[in-house]
Amino acid sequence: MKAVIYLLSILLIISCNQPDSIRKNESFKDSVLKQFFSIVDSIGFYDTTTYDFNILKAYANDDTIFFKKMKKNLDQYVEPHVFNGTDKCILPKKLSDLPVDEAYRFIYTGSFCFFGQSVTISKKGDSIKLHFVDYILPYQENKKMTFSDKNGTQYVVDSNCVIVKQFEKSLQPEDWDNLEQALDNTDYWGLKTHNPTPFLDPSFWQIDAYTRQPRYSTNQQVHSVIRSSSSMSSFIALGLLFMKLSGEKIMCNPD
Repeated sequence: MKAVIYLLSILLIISCNQPDSIRKNESFKDSVLKQFFSIVDSIGFYDTTTYDFNILKAYANDDTIFFKKMKKNLDQYVEPHVFNGTDKCILPKKLSDLPVDEAYRFIYTGSFCFFGQSVTISKKGDSIKLHFVDYILPYQENKKMTFSDKNGTQYVVDSNCVIVKQFEKSLQPEDWDNLEQALDNTDYWGLKTHNPTPFLDPSFWQIDAYTRQPRYSTNQQVHSVIRSSSSMSSFIALGLLFMKLSGEKIMCNPD
């Protein structure tokens, strides 16, 4: 009986002390976050517009309204929409899963166009590969539909995983040099992921990147830039270079 009482006493002491320990940890985290935000406020060039930063700030400020909006957006994202299934049944693996040293992927679709195209260029050692996929965009209607490309060719489909054309080929070192030059011309790694201006239903241009060795200047390993056809010409030229290296034409005319 004494042993049971002794054990219960120990458990009671632990249970009483635990909340205080948790409070100390929470207080420590809060103080570190406050210190971080005070430093950020004193740095004029720090980018406070990123979604990650706003999530952190909302968490620190216990901003329930922000998280309610975030939850609503997340719920909408997981519901069926036009791009559902694209990564699973059409596009290749995400770049960071590829056994390569560096890789870039261009994804394009035009406004009012049912077709999408993906060009992935990767480098491993001295080997440079290009993987091209021409596909019909996933759609929500669960029925057979007919799509026509700009040449008048018709496609009758009844699934959300339709690849029109796919191939892989090797590139030359000068092709990789041209790609790197185009990336530098557009300051790709320095661009924000999203354009602050609205899309207004234009073409959709996305270029993703992965490098096994972190970038020297920014320490980045992954990046993604999404723009509209009305964006700066150097970014559009970068996307068109992917198509040129693939030897294919854009399925829908760019805006």
